[in-house]
Amino acid sequence: MKNDEAPAVEITDEEGTMLVRLAREAIEKHLNEKRTIKTPAGLDEKFYRKMGVFVTLNTHNHLGVGGELRGCIGQPLPERPLLEALIDSAISSAVHDPRFEKVKPKELDNLVVEISVLPADYGEKPERVLQPHPHRRGWADHSLELRSWAAPTSGCS
Repeated sequence: MKNDEAPAVEITDEEGTMLVRLAREAIEKHLNEKRTIKTPAGLDEKFYRKMGVFVTLNTHNHLGVGGELRGCIGQPLPERPLLEALIDSAISSAVHDPRFEKVKPKELDNLVVEISVLPADYGEKPERVLQPHPHRRGWADHSLELRSWAAPTSGCS
């Protein structure tokens, strides 16, 4: 079955928070132990479906809002299972974004990790075009309904 024939994937806020924690764990293990975490087993089948994902890192402002972009890498096309793409994008956002120096372990307590999960049919509709987003840095697909979750580090709450 092609992704566009599959039922829409609903990710709850609780599940989104779990994905943020997984992205953070992937970054921490990579920075502190130079290893890549394994894809978790035993989760709902939807997390093993091919979906696009972006991981954005921002510095945590002492007021709890704002902050500066520190890294953002994603895989917009649904070419890999969500959890695999998430782990890879999380690590890449911390160490492979060419606009920034690699995140250092001492920066972890000052980072907010945000993930955005794209619909499984993203990229299969040629009419979708990325356009400048008027209220945020970067680009956005204005025809896209994506879900995003973010959480500061435990040291910043």
